[in-house]
This record gives sequence, structure tokens and C-alpha cells, in this order.
Amino acid sequence: MVVHKKLSHTMCGLLSFVLLLMCLSCPGDSSVTSGASPYKTAVLLPCPDHLNFTLRGLCVVTWTWIWKPPDCVKNLVRYESQQKYGSPNWEETKINPHLNRTEVVNLNEGISFRVRAKVNSGDNNCAESSWCQIYIRPPPGNPETAVRNFGCILYNFEYINCTWDIGNKAPANTTYWLQYWQSDVEGVQNCKTYIMKENKVVGCQLQKDEFNRELDFNICVGSESPDIKSYYYTLHSQGFVKLSPPSNVSVSRNKQNFTIKWKIPSTLKEQCVDYNVKIKVDNNDWEEINIAERTEVTYPVRSPESHQYTIKVRAIYTDRCGMNGKWSEWSSESTFGEESFNWRIPFFIIVVIFVAFAAILLLTYLKRLQILILPPIPDPAKMFKGVFGDQNVDFSTWIKQPKENMTWKPEEEVTCPVLTVEKIKVYGKEGNFSENEMLEEQTLPVYANKDGSVDDNCMLYNMVTL
Repeated sequence: MVVHKKLSHTMCGLLSFVLLLMCLSCPGDSSVTSGASPYKTAVLLPCPDHLNFTLRGLCVVTWTWIWKPPDCVKNLVRYESQQKYGSPNWEETKINPHLNRTEVVNLNEGISFRVRAKVNSGDNNCAESSWCQIYIRPPPGNPETAVRNFGCILYNFEYINCTWDIGNKAPANTTYWLQYWQSDVEGVQNCKTYIMKENKVVGCQLQKDEFNRELDFNICVGSESPDIKSYYYTLHSQGFVKLSPPSNVSVSRNKQNFTIKWKIPSTLKEQCVDYNVKIKVDNNDWEEINIAERTEVTYPVRSPESHQYTIKVRAIYTDRCGMNGKWSEWSSESTFGEESFNWRIPFFIIVVIFVAFAAILLLTYLKRLQILILPPIPDPAKMFKGVFGDQNVDFSTWIKQPKENMTWKPEEEVTCPVLTVEKIKVYGKEGNFSENEMLEEQTLPVYANKDGSVDDNCMLYNMVTL
């Protein structure tokens, strides 16, 4: 019994030694795998080597590495890779058997990338390798010098307008350039037509033959100055479309409904466009109707029929054919129906006339009331007009005269002596009167001067015209 026990212990020790030699045949440091048998060990695989990256276009990064598996690895090897921007947590984990990984990235921030090798889960003798890491630096320059409020709009699939504002800390004379790239071309393209405002470049316009509207649009806006930070931006396919307003809005009517129709460009598919219709009855609030995949809508006729309807339509490119676009501008307002009588305008006119008439009466009454309450004050100049003499009614001049000149003298009385002329006869045109026409002799007073001459100015005439 004792011999058999010693033999058992000896065989177990030899078996453990053999298993240990088998695991030590893999290169690297040995460690016990968690949860594995104490008689089995795991060996760290070597880290991937020659990790590098290449940039294609303005946003596509391809990381590559080299890894040679040790002789003990017989199963399929996979590579686990992760990337992150500024956050402390790693994101976007991928596991594949390839020695590379390609991603569309945002180059405005720095990018960290790491990779490690892992064997198939069926091989318990060896574990994954340690991480191999690389860092892509962000563009140089102060972030406050990059463009602000950048945005692009594809107008009706005909041209793209990309606009921006100058950076907060960029010099006032900074001139930006724009480059763009799509996956169907090899090289980066330069903007040909810039949008100017106040002699400054504030945007770029691209015509429809300069881009592929079905592909993502990758943009970089930078400057020749190394102190200006470049700005990277990716526009997803059809996510920035703004259609032109619907045209040819028309209305037809039957006894119960109005049928409203409109048109869109023939290059667009109806199933790709939705519409928003606004209808206003008379002067009431707008009513909204959302329409999908149709270019017409019916609206019930109101009772009574004497109503005026106003309508306008706008369109949007939907996610059924890509990403959501932007609403177009409203179409011009179309009016139909009979205009109902609007009492507001006549009422307004009557109110204006009444207010004007009341204002005139009030002003007239106030004028009379003012005379009663505040009677007019006499003008002193008229009262002392004779006192001031020939001083042009200037009291200040009159008061400075000598006292002897200030004595008021009444006007000199003019007297005219009276002479009596008797027996004045007046004859007709031919010098004689008939007996019936003869006038009686009259005695008239005649005023004469002191020297006895007759004063024409003092003479009184009493003439009879026949």
C-alpha cells in the first residue's frame, strides 16, 4: 500500500512537469490564466509592431501594423482595435483578422488608436497580447482662429453654398481657402468660386458638375498662415438639401371640395419629397396640412360660400431617399374664392371721421372758452401812440428825450373867416334857364383867408345838376 501511494505521487509530479514544459515552449512571460486549471498556464503574445497610419482625402484614416505569430499559435488570430478623441474612455471597438483598419474621422481633435492580437477562443494555451498605441495630432493653430458658424446648403441639387464667419481671434485680414474631397476622386479639390462680402471671403459656391450628390462631402477650411487652425467638416449625403419652393400652385373646385395642386422639378422623385401646406380662410389663423409623396391636397368648401382662401406650400427632401433635408422657402401666396365683405375698413373710416369732427368741435369750444377765461390784454402801444409823437411808438427812445419835448401839444386849430356871397345864379348848359327852370337866388357862406382871398379848401359848394 505504501509503495503504491509513493508511485502515485511520483507519476502526478512527472505529469505536471511535462505540462509545464509544454506551456513554457511559447515565448514571453508566463502567467496563470484566470479560471484555468492550475496545471495550465497562459503566455502573453507579442505586441503588434510597426503601427502606422495614412490619410486619404480629408477624413479617411487607415491604420496598419505587422504581427508575426509565434510557433505555438496554430489557430486563427484576430486583432482588437479601439479609438478615441478627447474622452478618457475608448470607443468604437472592432475585432477582425486583418492587419489594418480604415475609418472616417474628425481631424479637428487629436485621435488615439490602439490594437492588440488575440487568438481564437478555442486555444487556451496562450492569451492576447499587450496594446500597441499611436496618436494623431490635431491641426496646429489656436482653435479660436478657425472659422465659425460654418454650414453648407445644397440648393435644389444644383449648387452648394458653404459659408462661414471669421474666427474670434483671427486677424481681420485673414483669408480662408476651402478644399473638398469625395470618395470617388483621388485628390483633394480646391474651391473655384468664392463668395465675397465687404471684400472678404465668406464662403464658396460649387456647381452641380463639381460634386457627386450621392456621396458624403468632406471639407477643410484653412489659411496660408500657420497660425490659423484648419477646420474639418463632413456633410452626409443629401442631409443638407434645400429644395426650391413648389411652383404652379393651382386650384380647382367642385360642390364640396377644393383641389389644390403644385409642381416640383422633374429631376426629383415624388416619393422623396414631403410638403407642408398652409391655408387661411378670410382673416382667420393659418391651418397646416402635412402631405407625403403627393403633389395635391383637397380642402372642404366652407358654408356660406362667400369666403376667400389663401394658400402657400413648402417642400422638404426626406430620409426615405437619404438624410433629412431642410425646408424650402414658402411659395408665393395664392388666393381663390369670393371675398367676403369686411366690416373692419368701413368701421375704421367712420371712426376716423367721427374723431376728426369731434376734434374740430372741441377746438372751437376751447377757443371761445379761452376768450371767456383769459380775455385779451390791451396793447399799451396803441394807447400811447399820440404820446410818443414821432418816435415810432418806441417808449425806450421817447423816455430819453428832454422834458420840454415830452410836453404833449394838441394839434393847432385852423380857423377860416366866412364871407357871404349873395345872389348866385346857376344857368343851364347854354347859359339860360327857362322861367320854370330858374332857380331862386340863394345866399351861400364862403370861407376866406385872413387876407380876404378865398380858400378853396374851406369852400362849400351847393350845386344842382339839371
